[in-house]
Formats: sequence, C-alpha cells, structure tokens
Amino acid sequence: MRTNSLATAVVAVTLLGSAATTALAQTQPEADGLRNRRYCEILLGYVYAASINTPVFNTIGYNYCPQDKMSSFNLDELKKENAADVILLNGPRHWVLDAIDGLDVSGSGETKNFGGIEMTKAGRIQLPLSALKGFTPTPYTTSEVSRTTISTYDAHKAVFELTDPSGNVYIMQSYSQQVDPNLKMSDLPSLGSHLELPAGWTYKTEILQAKLELDSNGLTTVVQDELDDTYQKR
Repeated sequence: MRTNSLATAVVAVTLLGSAATTALAQTQPEADGLRNRRYCEILLGYVYAASINTPVFNTIGYNYCPQDKMSSFNLDELKKENAADVILLNGPRHWVLDAIDGLDVSGSGETKNFGGIEMTKAGRIQLPLSALKGFTPTPYTTSEVSRTTISTYDAHKAVFELTDPSGNVYIMQSYSQQVDPNLKMSDLPSLGSHLELPAGWTYKTEILQAKLELDSNGLTTVVQDELDDTYQKR
C-alpha cells in the first residue's frame, strides 16, 4: 500500500500526526494494562471536495489482531465493501506504555468486521488534499500532533528513549512489526545498536523510579525511527 501516494500520506499522518488532523482518541476514555498489547488498525479514506476524511478503526478492547486473519486481508475487497477511496492497514503494533487517558473522546462506538477481525471506530483524521502533495515520511523527523491525552508509564518499568542533538527526549509509545515482523519487546533494550541513528541522536533504556505521565495538553511532538516505532516528546 505504500506505493500509493495517497495511501502513503494518510498512513504517515496517522502515525506521526499533523496540525491538520483531528485528535485520534480511544472510544473508551481510559485504557489500562496496555504494555506489549498487540493491536492493529484499519483506516478508510473518503475524498470529499478538497479534503480526505479517514475514520480509524482499531482492535483495542476486542482482540489482539490475530496474525492468520490479518495476513489474509484482501484490502482491495475491503475497500470496495466499504466504498472507500483508499484503505490502510496500520499494524501489527504493540504498546510500550501502561495506560492512556483519552480526554478527547471522538469514537462513535461503531464496530466493523474486517476479514473476521472485529474493530471499533476510535476516531477520525481529516486533512486537506493539498497536504498530500509531495508528502514523504522521514524517520527522525519530528511532527506536532493535535491531541488531548495522558500517557502513563509505570514506576520500575523500562522506557526506551531517543534523544536528539538538542537534548530533547522522546519516549517510545509503540513498537511496530510492519518493517521487522520479528521485533519483540525483549529486543528493545538493545535496539539502539540496530538503528541507523543520525548524527547527534542517541538511544537508551531507562528504568523509571517513579510513575511518568506525559500530558499532551492539546499538542505533542512525535517522531519515528526507521522501523516505524513511534516516540513522543517527554
């Protein structure tokens, strides 16, 4: 799907965020016990006039996105069934945080079955078509995300950090198996030795001495590495 320019742009905006997007919130305001929980998402893109509206459906609270069913997805058929202009599969991914308090709840409670995997509508993304022109996602390039959430990392647990040349620290919020299907939680402490970090960037593991809460306060900054793992600014 990444060869489709429209699809590429939509999935990049989903993962990295954009000032043009609406907040992407969980249907349930608070989701606990998320660490290492596997999930995936389906995005349905509908073009209207000069914008694209993209409802986002995810498996959180329903299932763990079973690999056999996900692998058999026929995205062309699912796109046709849902009368969408574009369809994206985001996942599988795994959370590397412990809880999310989604203060900005945009989900409708609507559910859909995609190839035998039940998902709930978690929110939507809307952006102008002009934002898609020439958009190419780049690892280690930061982006601002409009959202109102509190991400919680429990005390005495590991967090995985990128630090940029200016000293800004970004905490991993989810790891992806889209680029490396074999990546797992136990690989994360040594992940830095496998990343092609730009000059001045570093990666490290920290064991938290106290609970860490990252409050987006309406706007946060995120970044991805080349494996599509996603980090948020501390």
